[in-house]
Amino acid sequence: RPASIFRFAREWRPDVVHTQHMAAFLDSALAVRLAGVPALVHTDHSKKYPEKLRYMLAERAMSHLADAFCVVSEHTRRELSEFEKIPESRIEVVYNGYDPQEMPGPEDRRIVRASLGIDPEAPVLGSVARLEWQKGHDLLIAAMPRVLARAPSARAVIVGGGSKEGELRAMVRDLGLEGKVTLTGSRRDALRFLPAFDLFVTSSNFEGMP
Repeated sequence: RPASIFRFAREWRPDVVHTQHMAAFLDSALAVRLAGVPALVHTDHSKKYPEKLRYMLAERAMSHLADAFCVVSEHTRRELSEFEKIPESRIEVVYNGYDPQEMPGPEDRRIVRASLGIDPEAPVLGSVARLEWQKGHDLLIAAMPRVLARAPSARAVIVGGGSKEGELRAMVRDLGLEGKVTLTGSRRDALRFLPAFDLFVTSSNFEGMP
């Protein structure tokens, strides 16, 4: 794999190589430097520390080959410094951005709720994320019977797709939550759902977002 990256870099001669996640960095760092790439930037996020010691030692050793590290939060910056001993002065925090022109309007609340068959006045808990273990959607679903005991008209909407979708749909059925919990599947218009939520729920087991 590093050999393939080396050949690719030698052929295409990029000015900058940008890697994301530890595996990509470890596979690429030495290869692109040997290929003469002028700049290497690495982005770190969505990692639960402490990692396996061998991986942290490897990334620490290879960190000298990078020109800069980018992270999405101050928390991740501190963890890189604490666990991998990368100086904070070499780590830039670049927060996740959004395009204000793409933000939904108030009319989307009514339209989205109608499309999901949800009463306009029902309290709605919502989540937008990949359906993977890291995101902890099972925790939200498991909590819904207790929520409904206090607020019978409440609904939960989970927007996203992923490898756990089948398991989560089965969990909804097993708990008798059909009609109470809606999984939309993968959506390219996920932003439109936000006005329909009264409460945004982040139930992640760990998270890389700020």
